[in-house]
Amino acid sequence: MRCIFLFAFSSYFIYNFCYSQQNIPSSVIREFDLDKSIFYAERNRKEVILARREIELAKERVSEAKSDIYPKIDFLFNYTEEPVNQLIMLPPSFGGIRTMTYTGHYYFTRFSFWENIYSGGRYKTNVAVAESNLASNENQLKVVLNNINYQVKESFYQLLAEEEKLKIYQIVLSTMQKLYSDSKLTQKSNFDYLQSREIIEQTETEYLLTRNNYKQLQLKFLNTVGIELNTIFKIDGKLEPKIEEFNINELLALSFQYRPEPKQILVQEKIDDLALKLSLTARDPTITLGANYEFYGEEAPSMLNSKLWNITLNLNLPIFHGWSSWSRIKQKRIQLEQGKLQRKDIEDNIRLETRTAYNNYNFWVEEVNRRNKIVSEYENILKTIPQQDILALVKTYKLYLQSNLNYIDAACNNLISYAAIEHAIGKPLNSK
Repeated sequence: MRCIFLFAFSSYFIYNFCYSQQNIPSSVIREFDLDKSIFYAERNRKEVILARREIELAKERVSEAKSDIYPKIDFLFNYTEEPVNQLIMLPPSFGGIRTMTYTGHYYFTRFSFWENIYSGGRYKTNVAVAESNLASNENQLKVVLNNINYQVKESFYQLLAEEEKLKIYQIVLSTMQKLYSDSKLTQKSNFDYLQSREIIEQTETEYLLTRNNYKQLQLKFLNTVGIELNTIFKIDGKLEPKIEEFNINELLALSFQYRPEPKQILVQEKIDDLALKLSLTARDPTITLGANYEFYGEEAPSMLNSKLWNITLNLNLPIFHGWSSWSRIKQKRIQLEQGKLQRKDIEDNIRLETRTAYNNYNFWVEEVNRRNKIVSEYENILKTIPQQDILALVKTYKLYLQSNLNYIDAACNNLISYAAIEHAIGKPLNSK
């Protein structure tokens, strides 16, 4: 009776999982392969959206900086209405001196033109700073995309591996349960019988834990891709290890060629250098040319007869401002030195990241081959065990299951380490 209950209980969980996946209409289930997952992550993740908005903002700042080079033309029109008191001399019989009040109208129009002639290169440097900031934001977008691509690949391969584990659990569990139910050992006190049942129960517990972990990895994948967490989906892919040979020196050269971080540091150094130049321009004189043309009068038509124009050449020579310019110059020089130190730190991190990914990849390539051989060995051993020896079969199937799980872990880590190499060099690798 315990045997029948155990078989029915375990079969219920396996059937319930399979049925729940198959009973959902296909029109509701979304399907993601690796390329589609990366596409949605690059479109939906807020980090990418913010980085792209920063690029748009930087482009507008470039336009704003360039507009300062052009002359400034202003138009001013002013109309004033106010009471005016006027004294009137009358004969004493008419009251003598009296005040007459009437409304006064005044019109004023001005056209102004201002052009910067010399400012020590301040405006051109502002344009260069804005363009460098744009380049920095574009590099930052590449950094974000590179990080997100690796996160998506890692989550995709982990989910794919957990799915493969569930499949091998279902296959092995169903085989063990069938052997258990078909066993001729009917005595509950039999040690082989009890021990076989304990192994199957333990395997079922592991299966349920794996199933729960699979659901958690589904949520992690949806969050990584940037899609609603209640989305029903399935993934399309194969857990096939990638076996390639790499040269560490070539990988290091590629990482410094394609990784955006070193380029971003160089751009930041350029920005700091330009900021230093801007601080130095504060000590230079500025020369500005201006012209005004004015119309004024008490009546709108007659104001055209009252004209005034002038041309102004303005020279501003800074002499003393509490040594603030010297302090700003020292600040910018310190920032420039800090940028050079940061570049050295980033270069060291890239070297470390590339070598670490290279070592991990080589390790998991060896592990994939070794663990695959172990799986084959257990497959051959299972063929030699008699069907009547239920305990030996159940134990061997348990070891066979574990060897498959170990191989799946190795294949998953192999793919993740391969993706880590791509992340370390900043570009996809072409499979051989």
